[in-house]
Amino acid sequence: MKKKEAFPVCLKVGASVERKDVEEVLKELTRNLGSWGERRNECVGVELGFQEKPEEAELLAGVPAALKKLAAERERDVCAKRTIVLLPEGKSRWERDLIDVLKSPAFDIQGVFRSERLLGDERRRDPEDAYRLEEVLKASVRQWLRRLGKGEEELSKPVEWKAALDTRLSESGYVSLFADSSTRRMALEVKEAIHSLKPRAEEIQKAAGELPSGETRFEEMAKKGWGASRKRIPSVLLLGESGSGKTLLAKWIGESLLPEKFERINISAMQPSLVDGELFGAVQGAYTDLQRDARGLFLSQPGGVVFLDEIGDMEATCQTRLLTFLDDGLVRPLGWHGQPFAAPLLVVAATNRPLKEWVSSKSSSFREDLFYRFDHVIELPPIRERRADLRLLVSVTLQDEEVNAGYAEGGGVRRISIDAIEALERMEMPGNFRELRGVLKRACFAARRERKDTLCLRHFS
Repeated sequence: MKKKEAFPVCLKVGASVERKDVEEVLKELTRNLGSWGERRNECVGVELGFQEKPEEAELLAGVPAALKKLAAERERDVCAKRTIVLLPEGKSRWERDLIDVLKSPAFDIQGVFRSERLLGDERRRDPEDAYRLEEVLKASVRQWLRRLGKGEEELSKPVEWKAALDTRLSESGYVSLFADSSTRRMALEVKEAIHSLKPRAEEIQKAAGELPSGETRFEEMAKKGWGASRKRIPSVLLLGESGSGKTLLAKWIGESLLPEKFERINISAMQPSLVDGELFGAVQGAYTDLQRDARGLFLSQPGGVVFLDEIGDMEATCQTRLLTFLDDGLVRPLGWHGQPFAAPLLVVAATNRPLKEWVSSKSSSFREDLFYRFDHVIELPPIRERRADLRLLVSVTLQDEEVNAGYAEGGGVRRISIDAIEALERMEMPGNFRELRGVLKRACFAARRERKDTLCLRHFS
């Protein structure tokens, strides 16, 4: 077995604390360091080594009194040495010795850590300080390994380091640990919307099952008894910047309520004059070149979900028609003078336009009553508000076959360097998840051209 490299730590315990107390802290770190080797390439073959000479150590650890004494005795030897300060058991007050250590140029202080604190009615190890101590150790080990000549490809992580996906599942899309408060809020609102709309979705399925099928001409639909009972249409409005995941969320809502049918129409991609006919249908001859009755999207999707993407670009006249439809669930095709037709379905709409600002400022760009007609209005946070989830999103996206070709078969990119991960975290990404996906896809392509299985910084340039 290959001998492990010892990361040199100098322990200066001092008389005011038992050595076993400090060693207990470092014992846990040693255990953590050993487990890193299974999932963190940068820590393979590394263990903690205790160095008596502070000038030969990479990291100093000690209580304030011992560190203050060390600075006075060997100031030149320990100049700006990376240092962690360990407060003795039962000590939480910042006393004179600690202040002197913090002021001393002999130390590059990485943090002040308590061995324990009062939790409830008893003193126990402080989990927050233990986590921060581990982070300091990790950063110190990486810096040391770089000086030993470890390259970027060696200081890397497996693609699935945050979440290993089961490839047998359907499209992974984007998942989240909900580490950010804005994401947790959004997730809760979506779940509440789905729960409250479930009974209405069941009514929609039942009503749709009672309608005749296969009819196209409106006269025939009327003769066959296509229902015309008034029923409010359940609806959800999704607000968010471009690329924030509105389409994926709309599909999730649809699959949770009415999974059989999902149809998307992009309002901004159509001529405004055609939107009305596409949604509500039109009688033959209602406009040029229409050679037969067009049922329209609402009448074609009974029992399903219609996703109105970019609804913020919808013209005022069509907004009025949509408001009426959401209120009574009845469709009146262009040029049809008979009784309206029932269209039992769920409407999900989305836009990157600032509808809330438009409505509050009484802008004529979007009808206020239509905005408030939606049963649920949910805002999706941009990626800049989801920094705590970014590493997970990177990990999941790199397991997507469309982004990382060949990954599912054991090829493609298998690792990503720590430098590349940190560079991604610094990117602004105004295009949100769509931009993140594009950035990673181009980087994977660049790595494959070099026949490399590790994403490095150069692949993102």
